[in-house]
Amino acid sequence: MPRRAPGVAPASPSPGARAHVLGLAFVAAAGVAVLVPALVHGASLGTFDQLSRYGLSSRPGVVVHYTGPGDQIEVFVPWTAVAWTQVHHGHLPLWNPYSAMGIPLAFNWQSGAFGLPALVGYLFPLRLAYSAAQVVTILVAGSGAYVLGRVLRLGALGAVTAATVYELSGPLVGWLGWPLASAMSWAGWIFAAAVLIVRGRHRALAVTLFAVSLAFAVYAGQPETVVFVAAALVVFVAVLLALRARWASAPVATLRPLGDLGLATVAGGALAAPLALPGLQLASGSIARVANSYGALAPHNLGHLLFSGFDGLPVAGSRWFGDSIYPETAAYVGVVAAALVVLALATRGRRPEVPALAVAALVMALVAYASPVVHAVNAVTGLHSVAWHRSVEPLVFALAMLAGVGMDALVQGGGERPVRLAAGAGFGGVGLVVLGFWLFGRGRLPGAEASIRARSFLWPVIELGVGLAVGAVLVVAGGGGRAPTGRHARAPADGDADDGRRARWWAGAALLATETAFLVAAGAPLASSSPTDATPTAAEVALQRAVGGALVAFGSRDCHVPPTLGMHQDINVVYQVRELADWDPMVPVGTFRSLSAATGSHASAVGAPLILCPAFASAA
Repeated sequence: MPRRAPGVAPASPSPGARAHVLGLAFVAAAGVAVLVPALVHGASLGTFDQLSRYGLSSRPGVVVHYTGPGDQIEVFVPWTAVAWTQVHHGHLPLWNPYSAMGIPLAFNWQSGAFGLPALVGYLFPLRLAYSAAQVVTILVAGSGAYVLGRVLRLGALGAVTAATVYELSGPLVGWLGWPLASAMSWAGWIFAAAVLIVRGRHRALAVTLFAVSLAFAVYAGQPETVVFVAAALVVFVAVLLALRARWASAPVATLRPLGDLGLATVAGGALAAPLALPGLQLASGSIARVANSYGALAPHNLGHLLFSGFDGLPVAGSRWFGDSIYPETAAYVGVVAAALVVLALATRGRRPEVPALAVAALVMALVAYASPVVHAVNAVTGLHSVAWHRSVEPLVFALAMLAGVGMDALVQGGGERPVRLAAGAGFGGVGLVVLGFWLFGRGRLPGAEASIRARSFLWPVIELGVGLAVGAVLVVAGGGGRAPTGRHARAPADGDADDGRRARWWAGAALLATETAFLVAAGAPLASSSPTDATPTAAEVALQRAVGGALVAFGSRDCHVPPTLGMHQDINVVYQVRELADWDPMVPVGTFRSLSAATGSHASAVGAPLILCPAFASAA
């Protein structure tokens, strides 16, 4: 008897339009929920309170909420402001005249001036433009993962689970407001188009969707993130094609999908060329190419897949004591998602997309956490300035999609004994990992830090408790031991089957609700906001009036570490003051070298080699 291609069946029953609407509404609501505490405080998202520590922006008595990296207020909010202003004056946002001696704006990549979040932001008032961009990023990520879930033939609850886990995961929320999250938000759309291309259906539509999604990912402003997504996609497609060819009962075409993927990639590159070509030329001579050198994340950071706040949080009321900045290591998906991944691998491993996602996740994990792999990649490519450890982003994406597959298996097949056993094994195995961290992984920390780490176990324990309760429901709904056979066997009545399906659906919904609550609770403290946009102090207004259109220079290289002089670099852009300082990784090396020669000292800020801050002792 010929073997059935497992990627075709069994598939979940197709939900109606109402289920799709409700599912996408849940995904959108969950994505916005993580921002609600910040939006209640003020509609302008961003770390504006960090300015109170610097120079002329100083304000006494201000408690800084987010104490992590200041890139949002140092670069992204200012770039949003100058791009928005230029667009509303009828100009393309190509040039920033206020930083250094003038510097490219759109072509510095990270401004994302032509990305979808920025394009939507231009439709809002300036004080809401950056906020709108962050909401768009979350919605793109969630909707893309939902569409991919449906392409993978998941039911509504499975697709919602994948989308919710992904849009609220550590890398997306941790980098929200950065171009990393904006670029990564297109992963679901790109993978969905790739799967459609491989299947050979709706070829023109699939190729177009891939090209447009890829171009938007490039315009989002973080090229290395696009490289990570592409690497994960290459692994995924290679495994997918190999398994389809091996498991199919009839010959499966491989050359046509590869040709279509190549065509789609070229088309996407052509759409992105107006940014990519000048941007690559600028990047080739930038300071980032010579000043940065990245390695892998320490293996103990793998525990952050289950925990939020294991090494604290960079927010008021907590502290961050990890070995890198918080967004670099935040990879949480939660206990429920991890258990559902185990369930997916155990029960749906015969669908080619499942092992393809698993292999992609494994490869990305090796690149993120294995130092020998990173050293080998650097040796082969010579790209030491690429932050390979950020491949944790596509790793979490693959895990989120597998969690959706696991939820679908639970809801559709939870009445089967193998599924119930796999679910129990998933929660049991993850529970043992959590127990191992409690017994052996907490380490010896000072009192305050030990208390913070102990509190990080609260949500894993809650998720495990709900998982055990769901397991009990499945046992009751699906029956205890093996079903009777022979002449004593009885087919389940329709009412019994319906009751079992309803019980499994509610069990899955309980897991989703618990997972969503954990993810919202983990991400909400990271968002900062202000009731107004950046507002100059009296001292900054006085400087504006005094200098007019002149170029302001610093007398020392202290424009980065508080308390600093004058205006903090790049906030001058918001107030339209020209300042000979800049924080932009794409500043040409030649700019640093020429200013070093002119001043006789380093042109970078003290302790920050990428920040331009030359010290001028005299006007001459």
